Amino acid sequence: MASPLPADTIHFKWSKHVLRFEPPGLLYVKVFGAITATEVHEFVAIAYDLGDRFGRYHFLADIVEMTDWPKDSRTVAVRATRPYPYREVVIVGASFSMRVVISAIITAGRLLLPAFFEFGSVYVATEREARAYIAEQRGRGGGTSG
Repeated sequence: MASPLPADTIHFKWSKHVLRFEPPGLLYVKVFGAITATEVHEFVAIAYDLGDRFGRYHFLADIVEMTDWPKDSRTVAVRATRPYPYREVVIVGASFSMRVVISAIITAGRLLLPAFFEFGSVYVATEREARAYIAEQRGRGGGTSG
């Protein structure tokens, strides 16, 4: 079971998904089903806004219940307009096929716009593992693993 959220957690309305910013620097997302291009546009706008307000942060994406990331929504993610504000992306519960899709998105972004995709990424099985990993990275003073 996850620990209680900080009192100053910022919750966002984002379609059927869960999206919140947990100070001092964690964006938590739980995706349900397929993610649409419109949802990716909305998410990217929120991600950039949080970066403007709080600086770089860790991004924990729980995709255990994600079923698809269609091509049009993948294209939105790759066509960044400026650097993503992530220190590191920690992905929870990715199936093999979702790992392939997400790795392809990050690789394409790094090839097309390397300065915009300067964050590490790691896959873990559970949210508990993800939070422990992020705590360890913070203890080391950052969080980029490549």
